[in-house]
Amino acid sequence: MDIIPLDMYDTHISAEEKRIMVTKIWRSCFPDRANSPHHVERHHFYLCQWQSNTQVGICYLMYRLIVAILFLAVLACSALDIGRSEPMLEHHYAKWWIYLTHWGLIACAVQAWLAAIIVTKGLMIDRNEFEWNIHVARESRLHAVYWIVYTIATVYSFIVSLVYWTFVFDPEIHRIDAVNLMVHVLNSVIMLIDLTIVGHPIRLNHAYWTTGIGVAYAVFSVIYYLAGGTDSKTKLSC
Repeated sequence: MDIIPLDMYDTHISAEEKRIMVTKIWRSCFPDRANSPHHVERHHFYLCQWQSNTQVGICYLMYRLIVAILFLAVLACSALDIGRSEPMLEHHYAKWWIYLTHWGLIACAVQAWLAAIIVTKGLMIDRNEFEWNIHVARESRLHAVYWIVYTIATVYSFIVSLVYWTFVFDPEIHRIDAVNLMVHVLNSVIMLIDLTIVGHPIRLNHAYWTTGIGVAYAVFSVIYYLAGGTDSKTKLSC
């Protein structure tokens, strides 16, 4: 077999070309202000990704309201211990905040209501198209907050469900009741469905926020444990 010399091919890439390639990859992962909510087209936040038109639909608005109400109901049941098959534990309300499950649940509820508000305003804007530019300027910060909280809620819904059923759940200690299923299964199911419906993209640079929440919870847990904190069953939190 003949050996073809390497110099027959233009395999050399200059340092400048490498820099340009790396810059393009970096910008695709961490977009600049041109890809921020200030400049993202409205269908990214107001419309379902499966829509073929650019009008905010009543069906999508109803979906957003149903999800928001559902998450609020789950949050209320968890906080008030409604639907649990065992008596309310001592210091339930004080210790409700120490679990990452509930941090993620709060994020789910917040993003759901922000989404409902944004889509509602989008429908109102469709009725008053001439006011579009004014509304964009006023709502861009709301879009940014929703975008970040949505990413946090999605990531931690999956993490909580995976970690709980893989490492935490013990049939001798934990019961599979309505509250347990709502906060460790239903939240992930809803966010998975929502992930296939929403029209806005997912940005890698939002990993800063999800990582920050994880670090904050880890620091809180360490301090709580070192201070002798206990879980809801009065066992040492670890």
